[in-house]
Amino acid sequence: MSYNKNCVKICKFAVNPDSEIEVGQEGGGMGDKTARKEAIMDVLKDLCVPAHIKGYRYMIYAVELCMDDNAIIDNVIDKLYPNIADAFGDTSSRVQRAIRHAINVSYTNAAPEIIEQYFGKRLKKAPNSEFIATLAFRLQLR
Repeated sequence: MSYNKNCVKICKFAVNPDSEIEVGQEGGGMGDKTARKEAIMDVLKDLCVPAHIKGYRYMIYAVELCMDDNAIIDNVIDKLYPNIADAFGDTSSRVQRAIRHAINVSYTNAAPEIIEQYFGKRLKKAPNSEFIATLAFRLQLR
């Protein structure tokens, strides 16, 4: 698997998934919407998901929804994608495709060690729902 060496240089200095988030700790920690969004953005940056693609914005919103309601991840097609589509004025299938594209870009650009830090050793890339759920649950633990 090849990866973008420029992104890896950036990712090596990004937030460690096992470290504590310092942003917004006084104002309620991860309950603070701004701090939570910044933490999600830091993780996506760490995973080398570029901010200019639609899947990046959709994934931020998806992780926020999952952090608010853990049950939504159990019904991705009927609940999560339509919620995102409504919020952004798009269709569920386009949302699903954009998120899948963002995940593929992440697996292509990020160093294997970074992917392994978040998702463990895997033979294949994580499906959309697992990728989103893993990020949401990791961030909730902080």
